[in-house]
Amino acid sequence: MKNLKQFTYDMIMAAYKAVKENLIKVDKAAVTFGVPKQIFRDRVLNKVNVKAKWGKESLFALDEEELLVNHLESLAQVWYGLNRAQLNVITSELAVKLGRRNSDDKLSNYWYYNFLKR
Repeated sequence: MKNLKQFTYDMIMAAYKAVKENLIKVDKAAVTFGVPKQIFRDRVLNKVNVKAKWGKESLFALDEEELLVNHLESLAQVWYGLNRAQLNVITSELAVKLGRRNSDDKLSNYWYYNFLKR
């Protein structure tokens, strides 16, 4: 199986800026900045928004997650910790109240581990 190169949003933006300033052509920019040509070409030709994110959208907005993190930290300061299952249930209830989910089923461990990464 072919090894996929890792590239970042910053790499795409640097290449995009170089092309838009007419410094280099699209293919040359893709190679120079280590970005896959077709992914980069789609952004330059406005088929895909340059600022588009990859992957599935997060359940909560960044500011909502920040509020959640602050709340969890305040709970920890008063020695009230939550385990993974409790956090999944509470955040699932919050998502239902915000209209982001239809059911009261708890969130998966997949959501939990991605939340920890963010």
